[in-house]
Amino acid sequence: MSKIVDWGHWLVGALFATWGVALLWGTIAKTPSFLRQRPDEVTYFALSESAFSITVLLCAWGIFKRRRWGRSLGIALCAFALAEVALVPSLTREFDRGLAFMAVLACSTLVWLFLPGVRADYSRRDQTA
Repeated sequence: MSKIVDWGHWLVGALFATWGVALLWGTIAKTPSFLRQRPDEVTYFALSESAFSITVLLCAWGIFKRRRWGRSLGIALCAFALAEVALVPSLTREFDRGLAFMAVLACSTLVWLFLPGVRADYSRRDQTA
């Protein structure tokens, strides 16, 4: 079980880091077209998208450093991703492979975050000597 905990935190941390960088890059790439379409709302768009991507990147850092708040934030972000995956197909009525892959990743990450060994490891590392 310790190999799953040890190697899993690198994999899950890299997953959150990739998600955060992709969100940040998507915000930067969409800003010029958003500026042309809705110039009054570009500040709100940039700040809200950047805040979410920074939150995901902070979660990745917390997972890498094995902080208890990183695990809690990871659980909340995975639950948010699963809710998003559940709502989008009901709005579009189409099956999307990307969303299915995102659901599998979010479920796998949630399972890893709820493993007793992971929970114990993250609780133990936050305790002071």
